Amino acid sequence: MIAPPRHRLNGLKEMNLKELETETLILTEEGCSYRVLLEQLLKEENIQAKSVISFSSLEAIKQCVADDLGLAIMPEIAVKKDIESGKVVQIPFDHKKIPVYTQIVYQKKKWLTPPIAQFISALTS
Repeated sequence: MIAPPRHRLNGLKEMNLKELETETLILTEEGCSYRVLLEQLLKEENIQAKSVISFSSLEAIKQCVADDLGLAIMPEIAVKKDIESGKVVQIPFDHKKIPVYTQIVYQKKKWLTPPIAQFISALTS
């Protein structure tokens, strides 16, 4: 979860989901896996955000958050540089009901280079 640097939730050790009732959420397009998981979690907890804005561009989402238009949930890798530069801040959001899985697809019968084979081995171990 990211927020603008001067946001009221900045500095929390753990965020309560109820905090989102007064917030605008800036989310990816409908159907995105982590958006769906967040929406399911909020529905289960009977929590409704003040408003929701959707974009298909991660850069647009990050810029809206930096401009203090709301909060967003995004993969850490997508916002790492923005957090390091101070453009946005990370709000602790560790909810076990939002697991994100990564899949890898490859042909088992096709020859794999040693680095690729090692990478797949590391992922599946």
